[in-house]
Amino acid sequence: ALLGEDGALGSGVTGAGSMVKLATATASTTLVIAFGNSVITSAYTNYRLIGTGITASESSVNMRLKFSYDNGSNFSNLIAGRVNTRLDAAGVSGYDAGATTEIVCSYHDANNTATQGYYLNVDYYGLQTQDKDKHCQWQTSGYYGTGYAMNGFGLIERGASDRVINYIQLAWSAGTVATGDFSLYGIA
Repeated sequence: ALLGEDGALGSGVTGAGSMVKLATATASTTLVIAFGNSVITSAYTNYRLIGTGITASESSVNMRLKFSYDNGSNFSNLIAGRVNTRLDAAGVSGYDAGATTEIVCSYHDANNTATQGYYLNVDYYGLQTQDKDKHCQWQTSGYYGTGYAMNGFGLIERGASDRVINYIQLAWSAGTVATGDFSLYGIA
């Protein structure tokens, strides 16, 4: 069974949840892409963000994800890890990890050529749960200047927190999100 464009699972799949499209956004020289507490609610614990054709207004930048428990006024401290693989002649792979307020979810030299954008798929687990860890796992792929790159994973907030995440923000490290289409899904 395959996952259809509408997020529904094909026939023959039982016991699986469904994805419900909650919101969309189209970037056009947009500083940040954000989804707040009007769509990230207690109706869903898990979410998926899909972005296609994402380009930056600047070169040599990277895509950043941030999370908030108060609709964007303050951002969560988190632990992030990233595994990257370059698909070029150098074939360099690497990783990094550490405490931060934002997750770097693209390779460090993203290119701003309109025909060579990034693609993003982020799964968020437990955003609306209290006293439990909140996680995300992402995959990005895109052209970064001399080849293609892909990336990894992160822990949004450690357990023992009575806070729930109700705001997700995506932006480049400099400049604007020049282009891109984004869809946020709730996962039942």
